[in-house]
Amino acid sequence: MTSGLVLCNHAKPDAAPTGRYDQTIHINCTPPRVNLNLHIDNITHRILSNLDPLAQDLLEIAAYVYYADCTVPRGTDKDVYADQWRRNLVFVIPVSDPKKWSDPVISDLLIEALEFITDDKLSLVFTPPSTRPTQLFLTFPNMAPSFPGADCISLFSGGLDSLVGSLFLLKERSERPLLISHRSMPKVDSRQKKLVQLLQERNTDWVYPHLSMWVNRKGNPAVEATQRSRSFLYLSIAAAVASQLKIQKIYICENGIVSVNIPRSGQNIGSLLTRSTHPKFLGLFEQLARNLFDFDLQIENPFIFCTKAEMLKMLPGWYAADLAQGTVSCSYTQRTTKLQPHCGTCSQCVDRRFSVAAAGLEADDKIEYYEKDIFLDPLEEGKETAYVEGYVRTAFDISEMNDVRFFAKYPELDEIVGSVAGKPDEIGKNIYNLFQKHAAEVISVASEKCSRHQENLLAGKLNDNCLISMLAYRRHLRDPLSVYAEKLARILQSSLRIYFQTEKPARESRLQESAEAALKAADERLRRESPMLSYCVVQTKPDFADVANLERLLFVEMKLLNNREKLNKVVTEITSRITIYRDQGAFVLFVVYDTGDFITDDEEFIRDLERHEKIKAIVVR
Repeated sequence: MTSGLVLCNHAKPDAAPTGRYDQTIHINCTPPRVNLNLHIDNITHRILSNLDPLAQDLLEIAAYVYYADCTVPRGTDKDVYADQWRRNLVFVIPVSDPKKWSDPVISDLLIEALEFITDDKLSLVFTPPSTRPTQLFLTFPNMAPSFPGADCISLFSGGLDSLVGSLFLLKERSERPLLISHRSMPKVDSRQKKLVQLLQERNTDWVYPHLSMWVNRKGNPAVEATQRSRSFLYLSIAAAVASQLKIQKIYICENGIVSVNIPRSGQNIGSLLTRSTHPKFLGLFEQLARNLFDFDLQIENPFIFCTKAEMLKMLPGWYAADLAQGTVSCSYTQRTTKLQPHCGTCSQCVDRRFSVAAAGLEADDKIEYYEKDIFLDPLEEGKETAYVEGYVRTAFDISEMNDVRFFAKYPELDEIVGSVAGKPDEIGKNIYNLFQKHAAEVISVASEKCSRHQENLLAGKLNDNCLISMLAYRRHLRDPLSVYAEKLARILQSSLRIYFQTEKPARESRLQESAEAALKAADERLRRESPMLSYCVVQTKPDFADVANLERLLFVEMKLLNNREKLNKVVTEITSRITIYRDQGAFVLFVVYDTGDFITDDEEFIRDLERHEKIKAIVVR
């Protein structure tokens, strides 16, 4: 577990617990050596005056955690089982009232909320404020007017769900939301502003006031992109403003599929699954804010049992379907362009494409705004194909489950049942129905797309790696690692035959070197002799491993068979590796190079090995 000491706003290291830390991080939002921008910016009116010290503390704590979250990496691609995913971070934070923040009621809720959403181990040491000037940019002139009539706060990211939520509160609940955003880069800021402007122009009965806060780094770029603490920052901004304006209701509008976020892969563990709007986290934060500000604050996600498609179907009734084009859902905003703000292949983009189609709003979400059309464009083998296949495969799997099998498959859903108000049986039924609805939507869209493009499919005009072709070949019904192993097998079989067509390999190391060259030439970035695995008292490592995205675990073993007497030894080695790797949950490709037809029946040899689950074998000559 990586450890880090985080010294905030010129805090002294002697206040921290003694110990050895892998790295020390200095985060300063006041001079000198400022490396964190913390700036509240009002878009239409100024609404805050002399921000409460506890509210300012909360904003700074959230910003420090967010900065550190982006600074300390979560392991490497050698970290197969995410052992280094979880970090141990110790923060030393100057605050206005250390006694208040150190109160177990406050500090325990704060740590529990942060640890739940980040999956890190955190320690927070609160110290008195330094003599340095406070952040004057967090105060506004006393004559600054507030917003008369604003009766709730709605978090506004600029995505589809937050757009629907902002209209839903006004149109269906007759509430008047103050929109609050976090801005980290100018292009996100400009999109949010434009969308708010359109809301204001379309709805003359409410001004849709919008307040946003800059929280971004100065100097070195972020090294960790997961940003699991971002929603804590979002809610902290909202809670600080709510306490200042005495607004008792905060809405965070997110569809239930994303809020619950079940694993779609066996490698999705811990905080690899985002918990940004998980009901348990929202409940913990609500308790924290109530105790901190002594204020009856309520935080609600009104769409916890709605799919994204159900949310989108509301837009036409408000004559607002065309506003969908101005929203951005992509997980990779830093790499996208103004003309194509969506990559098209990340989890958010895939869910958006299916949901928009299920809602019948494809005319209002132009495909030209996506770098890739998952249905028709070739997808990169591996990460891109694996996610979209898993997305569809999960829908088919869930559609065939009864409620008992569903909750047995996803036991983590018990946390939802215990975190949402209501009778447990009713909550469980709502969760099950939510995923059944979503599964039906995904299957319906997949069926309609295949039917629409059937002629081009039959004529061979579609790339084999577009989603429609993959569905036609029933790849979504197969383990993606099996598909990937077959691809590697084809690469190695053809390449090794060429490398050794005139001279057979004399040593297994030569075979491994040639395999490495073939994989690199095919741009397959597998690691050589990694990771080291322990089994009983034995340590071993595969010849090659693909664990780059922590979403899959595939090993490749090369075996050289250059005399008949060695056949038993090779079989014994393979059998022992099967036992070891099976306990790791890995898919394994065995490549046996036979220099002299020592294996008399290839089919029988391969069949005996592949009787074991997650095993692929080939014989090369």
